Amino acid sequence: MSEFNKYLSLLDAILNNAINLKQAGRELLVSGVKNKNLLPFAKFMFYTSIEECGKFLLVRDSYPNKLTKNKLNKIGFYDHNKKIERLVRNINKYELHFNRNTKIIAQIIRNNLRESGLYIGFDGANLIMPFFVNNKNSLNSLVSLTNNSIKYCKCELETFKKNPFN
Repeated sequence: MSEFNKYLSLLDAILNNAINLKQAGRELLVSGVKNKNLLPFAKFMFYTSIEECGKFLLVRDSYPNKLTKNKLNKIGFYDHNKKIERLVRNINKYELHFNRNTKIIAQIIRNNLRESGLYIGFDGANLIMPFFVNNKNSLNSLVSLTNNSIKYCKCELETFKKNPFN
């Protein structure tokens, strides 16, 4: 298999996984109307969809380097922070009026979405249960970020198919 086809297969698989995670988030959101305990998991599914989009961009950026497990480790394929940082860099690129610290924004996104949507916490005195989102605006922002990230990756995949060196 050519290196181009390896990249194409990997990018396609990552994008499809992001889409499936988003769909799982939507289904949990609908189910959460009856069972509120499912809502934090909906948030986590949306977050992981976003993280997959960051992974997609990391892989896309590394073309035409040979795909190896070592290379994937080096670019952050398995690193939650690097995947979100890459996505934030992409957002910064299109919002020129903001000068965001990529690492800080990525950490905020990860803490507010991933950690709080899946894990039980303890602050030394209190048990902290996974929680959903604070309000409808937060939910709309999360869904919008998920949808826009996937749309961008779809466009990038089509561009890659036509001109992988673009």
